[in-house]
This record gives sequence, structure tokens and C-alpha cells, in this order.
Amino acid sequence: SNSSSITIPNPPSTGASSGAPSAPYPSNITVSGLVGTVSKVTATLTNLNHTFPDDIDVLLVGPLGQKILLMSDVGGTNDLVNVTLTLDDTAPTSLPDSAQIVAGTFKPTNIGTGDAFPAPAPTGPYTDPQLLSVFNGLNPNGTWSLYVVDDFGGDIGNMAGGWSLTITTASPVCCVSPCTLTCPANVTMPNDPNQCGAVVIYPAPTSSGSCGTVTCSPATGSFFPKGTTTVTCTASSGGGSCAFTVTVNDTQAPTITCPTDIVTTTPQNVCGGAACAVTTFTTTASDNCPGVMVACAPASGSCFPAGTTTVTCTATDGSSNTASCSFRVTVFDVCLQDDSNASTKLVFNSATGEYRFCCGGTLYTGTGVVSVQGCIATLNDNTGSRRVTARVDKSVFRGTGSIQSPPGTLKCTITDRDTRNNVCVCP
Repeated sequence: SNSSSITIPNPPSTGASSGAPSAPYPSNITVSGLVGTVSKVTATLTNLNHTFPDDIDVLLVGPLGQKILLMSDVGGTNDLVNVTLTLDDTAPTSLPDSAQIVAGTFKPTNIGTGDAFPAPAPTGPYTDPQLLSVFNGLNPNGTWSLYVVDDFGGDIGNMAGGWSLTITTASPVCCVSPCTLTCPANVTMPNDPNQCGAVVIYPAPTSSGSCGTVTCSPATGSFFPKGTTTVTCTASSGGGSCAFTVTVNDTQAPTITCPTDIVTTTPQNVCGGAACAVTTFTTTASDNCPGVMVACAPASGSCFPAGTTTVTCTATDGSSNTASCSFRVTVFDVCLQDDSNASTKLVFNSATGEYRFCCGGTLYTGTGVVSVQGCIATLNDNTGSRRVTARVDKSVFRGTGSIQSPPGTLKCTITDRDTRNNVCVCP
């Protein structure tokens, strides 16, 4: 299309019997890239204005020199105001000789003879009938020219919206050959970061023969999900088709977050304590693809023995990518909590002597000497900068404890008359 306005005729002329040319003269449309030969052409004149349309002559010339009068000496004296006309060989009627021209689709129409178009327009004769099919079977690519003249003085106008062509092509029977498409090799690539798939750009298939337009689905540049997708390419003519696969592998490991280290105690309601402490925890994991699974050893809800156990958790996604983390569960089998100050607590391991003493907002840790006789366990730490003593009798669920730091300076004491109701959390 060429949307530039055409002035009819070129000022200061108002027309001449020799054909006063428009501005521009000609108005051109350059066509390129069309495949095949012309099977149909229609022309559209947009927003045509003139005070005496009978003066207008319009000549269309194709890239190879074929010519046709689109309209000449039609419409009489009736003003044209922003009238858009489409000229089509298959239209039901011609343009009127003297009646009002209205917008619509009409056959190319020439009323009268002797129309003159100054150079560089091709000279006549412009033989009737005027048929756009004169271009059929020809190469549509090249420059199409529209020559517009005013053949009588006194009236003026324009084609305010320019003009356009609609060209349909078909491959000549003599030139059609079977289409062969060759697809690219199968494509394998990793996922895009944090995506369960990848945007894949693959080479276009190669072709031979009369293939027309080749399309592939899914198109290059599409998002391909994890796994294998078949891409099918087809030709619009010649029967060609081919297929290949795009495989996106999930190579991204999941992420996993373990809880912080856990400190807990065994139940205090039996003599000798329980062999272990049931401990639950939550480990979270995420992945770029759905279906990540988490397994921990020992598992949440296991009964952990006294001492420190390392828990290792592993997240595994659907492509067997893994990520791991670990944390520690420390279990004490003795817990004392002061009856008058619940924040003063002592937990210790009756086998190893490891202890944690919460006193006045300070955490004291160390390893003392333990002695166990039946249900009675004692702890003593008389080394270094502190002195810790404790005694518990689990048969009566009672115990005492104290800490001096430094030795001789009493920091905290514990009197616990019922160890069964203790909250044994000493950070």
C-alpha cells in the first residue's frame, strides 16, 4: 500500500484535455518477497475527493508493463467526498456513467475513448474490456505504478488516503515440484534457571521443491517443559513434513533448609529415665519442578538416645537431583528446674557428664563427673572457673543443684520437688 495523498491534478493546473498529471505522478507501490505468480489482483482507492469525477482517469501499470484503466469518465458531475472504491473483476456492477458514485466494490470501468496520459505513463491504446486479470500468471514482484490525470480544466480533488493492492498468488502448474523438508537434529538442553523447562531456539528446517510457507509447532522460541516434546514442521504446499524432538533436562538441584540444632530431654517420670526422647522437626525444600521429596535420617518423630545425634536430610527432585543439609539433636536424660525461679534450670547427661546450666540469663556449659546409683544420679564439676553440683532421685522425682562462678561465689541454686512437671528447655 501507499497511503500518501495524491493531488488531482498537480497545482496550479486544474485539468487539461491532454491529461493534467497528479502529484505525485506516478504514485508507486513496490512489492517483494511474494512466491508464485499472480492469480488475482484488486485495487483500492482510498478517500477519493473531486468536484467533477468525470474528469478523472486512473491507469494502473504492473511491474512487467501490463496496463489497465481502473476508472475513466465515470460519475458525471456529482461531487466525490471521501469515497473509497475497490476495483475487482468479480464485482457485480460497473461504476456509473453519470450517477452518484458511492463507496463500494466495482468492476474496472472505462466510459468513452481517447484518454491521454503524459509520459512516463505508457501510451495507449487502453483496450476494453478493462480487466485486472491482465496481470494473472505474472511475477507480482517489482514496482506497480498508478497514473492519475484530470482531463478537463476547472475542477480539482485528491485521493487523500492513497491506494493499495491485494495480490493473490499461486505456483504455476509447470513449476510445482514435490516438497522435501529436512528437520534439524534432535535438540537436548538444560532447563533455564529456576524454570521447569527452557525457551528453545532451534534451526529452521531446510527445504527443496515447491514448499510454500513452512511452519513448525511448537515454534522456535517457545517455552518447552521438562521432558521430550516432538516438533512437527509442515509446508503449505508440496506435501512436505518432518519432525524432531526437543528434550529439556532438569539439571537444577533443589534447595533444602534444615532446622537449627535441637536440645531436648528424655521423659523424667520414670526411675532411670527413658532410653530416648521422641523428637519432631520440620525440614523444608523447594525446586524448580514440582515433586521434590525430603527424607531425613533419623526421621522426624524418631526416639533419640541421650547424647548428640547428627540428622542428615536430603531433598530429591523428579530428575534425581539432590541437595542435603544437617543439624544436631542433643538429648539430656536429667532435668532440674527451680521451683521458685523457673528460668533457673540444669540438664545433664548421666552417662557422659555433659551439662547445660541456665542461671540468671547466662548459659554455662561443661562436662562434670557423674555417679549413678539406682535412681540417684549426681553431678560434680570442680574444675576451672566454676563449681557445679547436682543430685536427683528419680524414684521420688526430686533434686537439687547449684553453681558457683567463680568458686566461692554462689550464682544460682535449684530446689526441684517434682521433676515430672519441668519445662526442660535450656537454650
